[in-house]
Amino acid sequence: MDLRSKLAGLPALAATLLVGMTLAACDSEGGSAATACGNSGNLDKTATISVQDSSAGTPAKSLYEWDISALSSGSSKQLSLAIRNAAPAVSARPLAIKSVTVSETTGTGGEVGAPSFACTGPGDKPCESASWPQVVPAGYDPACKPAGAVESVQFTIKYTRAGALSIRRYKVAIVFDGDVQQGSKPYVVEVATRLGTPSISCSPNPADFGKVGLAEAASTTVVCINQGKADLQMTDIKLLGSLPVAISMAGLTLDAATPLPSSATVTIAADDSLTITGVIAKLTSEQKMAAILRFATNDPSKPQIDLTWQANASGPCVSLSKTSVDFGLSQVGASQVQELQIKSCGADDLAITGAEITQGSEQGFAVGFATSCFSGTAPTPAAPVSVPQGLSCSLQVIYTAPQLGAVSAGKLTVHTSAGDRTVLLSGKGETQVSCPKACMTLKNLADSSPVIGQAVIPQTKLVLDASCSTPGSSGQAIAKYKWSVSQPPDSYAVLTPSDAVKNPQFQPNSAGAYTITLDVIDGADVHACAPAVYKLNVTPDDKLHIELTWDTPADPDKTDVGIDAKGKKADGTYAGTDLDLHLANPLAEDQAGQKDYDKNGTPDPWFAVCYDCSVFNGYPDWDEFGNYLDNPKLDRDDKDGWGPEIIYIKEPAAGAKYTIGVLYNAAHSFGKSIPTVRVFLDGQLQATVNKLGPDLVEGDLWCAGQVSWQPNTFVPCQGADAKGNLLTHKYPVVIQGSLQCQ
Repeated sequence: MDLRSKLAGLPALAATLLVGMTLAACDSEGGSAATACGNSGNLDKTATISVQDSSAGTPAKSLYEWDISALSSGSSKQLSLAIRNAAPAVSARPLAIKSVTVSETTGTGGEVGAPSFACTGPGDKPCESASWPQVVPAGYDPACKPAGAVESVQFTIKYTRAGALSIRRYKVAIVFDGDVQQGSKPYVVEVATRLGTPSISCSPNPADFGKVGLAEAASTTVVCINQGKADLQMTDIKLLGSLPVAISMAGLTLDAATPLPSSATVTIAADDSLTITGVIAKLTSEQKMAAILRFATNDPSKPQIDLTWQANASGPCVSLSKTSVDFGLSQVGASQVQELQIKSCGADDLAITGAEITQGSEQGFAVGFATSCFSGTAPTPAAPVSVPQGLSCSLQVIYTAPQLGAVSAGKLTVHTSAGDRTVLLSGKGETQVSCPKACMTLKNLADSSPVIGQAVIPQTKLVLDASCSTPGSSGQAIAKYKWSVSQPPDSYAVLTPSDAVKNPQFQPNSAGAYTITLDVIDGADVHACAPAVYKLNVTPDDKLHIELTWDTPADPDKTDVGIDAKGKKADGTYAGTDLDLHLANPLAEDQAGQKDYDKNGTPDPWFAVCYDCSVFNGYPDWDEFGNYLDNPKLDRDDKDGWGPEIIYIKEPAAGAKYTIGVLYNAAHSFGKSIPTVRVFLDGQLQATVNKLGPDLVEGDLWCAGQVSWQPNTFVPCQGADAKGNLLTHKYPVVIQGSLQCQ
């Protein structure tokens, strides 16, 4: 028996004091309190390195480049960086600086004579020999804080010009202890000096090819000038966008199909320039298109440059979403509608001045203007519809098969300020009158999401939707709907509000196989060619799932429901009988005061405080304290006459034997009832147990069996008769206060 079980019978104050004494004893023996501050008992704790530029208030960079050309002899330039511990205070460990090493080289990596750089840490001591305190985050537990620990420690990198200007590179490498992710890898900050700074300027930007027609070629150039005093480096050169342009510069060529290698570099010397040429071989569309030549530079004021190349950026442009529309086989007299998107793809707004079915087209085609941009009115040259650049306007294309076997062809012409566009149309009429087609979809009531596959968990509230059903070729609309559901044994779930609406709701509470059938009837009283059928599997997703259903022969309507918590109907009568499902923990029979009413030689587990899950204690805390996955839950309590009542455990204790019971709580004058218990393990039906022998009457308690998970077993209760039943008449229901754990 666990500690919590042993304390259950103690007064609350005594139990609290005992737990406190136990924890204190653990601390005194070198346990939890001391371990909580260190890493040995809290392997999840870590520090998080944060280095900030003290003057800018931004994260430190890995490389700083300083232009020292303006420094006079003896002048200096410095950078101050602050080290902090950015881990959350409740889960942090101290951050320690194990070592600091520095190195200085010439710009080409050679050795230096007299150093120009210095690094100082706490107490203005050299970084390599300074005494570095440990760093903790703000709000860190004072009891866990090491002696001398601080929330921030600063170091300074300083360059001093001595004599002639020289190019240097200085590196500070810090090895930390405490940041699990960083480990022993050094944290490095570098400073490089240079004489002069590059400065890039490119024009024109954007580079405009102007109006380019289909299959036309075009070219244009951009000039980039380095106005600085150091070489300009262009790196990481990429071409992005939809415009099919080829870029040439400094002997390199790239396009969408041929990117440059990542190591490619283009250099522009100080006071020099570079000409970049863009070429379009041909376009396949007249709509506005653009591409971006993106590259990185060592110009500190422009670390990235985007050069835009564009075509057809001026004037209107029209683009249709379709060049042909095929309506396929259509019912005679039933109109089919498809939408055509007219897009304004140029720099100027597009004017739509008309749209009509071209003369010579066969019967059945029409144009519809019942969309938001046309508002039901056809455009004309005098009253055009304007489409702003980049936006689209929807047009309806309609086909109604004029007769059986019709084969129709036609054209739609759209007139715009960017020219006329033609769309080819085709459609056919069915060759014989057909019946309506039944079709259904299933959705979750909670969020209208579709049911994926053919499986749901018990108690999923569903909406059955017949909207996808279609009329027959007579053109008569669907007039009637008829739904039916084949259910597992002892399940009486109903369609609401009825089985004759387009979108009834349905809640399958019992696990098992359901078959949902839909018939539709059109206005001519023609039934569907064949009913639509949906096979639905209702499968528990819990490791242990128990269902109780029951049949009461004297109950004339098993599907009626009560309107109050006791199952009463509006007229004051009861809707049905009330049976209660019980699931007892293996520890239940060990609790003080449990009696052997069923005379099987061991105390009964029923109504044990904490350890009997039922309507009297629907969600007790079992096994591992605070772990809801190993707790049972009464998921459904039914007082209306047939169930199901459901108890489940997400993850039961492996090998534990749980006892299942059924109490006939209230007959409400309906007489005897016959219960059925179904046990599911890992989503599969393990056992179906029917009460055999005399039927239950009010006050009876039936021990249905014992179930375990891993291994998955189900056996009769101890003391059961040859039919597997252990039945106690007029079982004493003694509930002192609450059955919930105190």
